[in-house]
Amino acid sequence: AENLTLNADGSNNDVIIQSNGSTKVTVDGATGNVGIGTSSPAVQNNGAGLVLDIANTGSASTTADNAELVVRSSSRYSALTFITPTDKASTINFGDTADANIGIIQYNHANDSMSFTTNTTTRMNIDSAGVVTMPSQPYALVDFGGGAYVSVSAGVIPFDSISTQTGSNYNTSNYRFTCPVAGLYQVEMGSISSGDTDTYALYLQKNGANTILSYTTARTVHACSTLKCAANDYLTVSLSDGKSLYHGTGTDRYTYASYTLLG
Repeated sequence: AENLTLNADGSNNDVIIQSNGSTKVTVDGATGNVGIGTSSPAVQNNGAGLVLDIANTGSASTTADNAELVVRSSSRYSALTFITPTDKASTINFGDTADANIGIIQYNHANDSMSFTTNTTTRMNIDSAGVVTMPSQPYALVDFGGGAYVSVSAGVIPFDSISTQTGSNYNTSNYRFTCPVAGLYQVEMGSISSGDTDTYALYLQKNGANTILSYTTARTVHACSTLKCAANDYLTVSLSDGKSLYHGTGTDRYTYASYTLLG
């Protein structure tokens, strides 16, 4: 068998493959980068040492301008494999004309974890044990900003203090948590009133209508429920009768609500 060698004599001269006078493949003589559909294979993300640049530079705005990488087997499995040292990461970047890696899927071999990024922010992590965390998941814990006891009238409880929040979905003016997306939401609510034999109820409301009732004849209410909500539904907690509710002191909270998007 004979080897086929394409050689461009001279320093930094490119290897060019043409068809009918049109350049189809370029190997950059200085860098070794390979361009298919481009004579100037370009690095899209910092740190790339060797590049395969597949570019469709057409401007007809039809499917003829698409670019696709196909890995095909007619009778067995096909695979796309990334191999790095054990302390490095393998990355798939999703870019556009404004940002070359606005979306990212990355596997970190140093700790065997995987992360998913959208709009330049990490949205989900999976650790080596399979534990999934979503640091951007909407959440709010709210209570009163007042003193130890707060006099509250019947109706929507005026939780006007945000203890902690991910996102900006709770409004301290109308005391509503607005669901940013459709999904399952977990709501936890609790209260302690001033009288040991106080009788009253807390209502979990969706769009102003009662959905869950938690009732007490002995001062304390605690409830946790899951609701299926549409985007822009709003959730509130309502009190059945006017009471003096105990806020707590310091970091202790006894009358509160929390809202969490589960998925």
